[in-house]
Amino acid sequence: MKLAFDSRPAAGWHGIGRYARCLLDALAQHAPGEIVESPDPRRGDVFHSPWIEGAPLRSPVPTVVTLHDLVPLKRPGEYLRTGLRFKLRYLAVQRATMVIVPTRTVADDAIRALDLPADRIEVIPEAAAPAFFRTAR
Repeated sequence: MKLAFDSRPAAGWHGIGRYARCLLDALAQHAPGEIVESPDPRRGDVFHSPWIEGAPLRSPVPTVVTLHDLVPLKRPGEYLRTGLRFKLRYLAVQRATMVIVPTRTVADDAIRALDLPADRIEVIPEAAAPAFFRTAR
């Protein structure tokens, strides 16, 4: 199996960037098959977007999207530009084959706000990056 992984956010050093880098490293070490770093779903048998910005509206292959939160939907007054762009991003999440969320609360929010079926949501807690582990002395 070939996994196309949207690694664009990995360039960032905080939040989703760190998540994407750590996930990509873990996949490289433990996932069977080949990993192709590309925002193009056609480059793999399965596509994974570790952020909502990379979620494709239409994909020729099964798609997995990591949804970190739904703050723009829960607190729209704090997001002045929540128009069409955000609606399209959330539509892309609704169309994904599987959605990964970090907590049960985000899963419940996705079920309620996006009308996602619970069987298409997987709760996978985010872990500390290896840089935060104590080194042996």
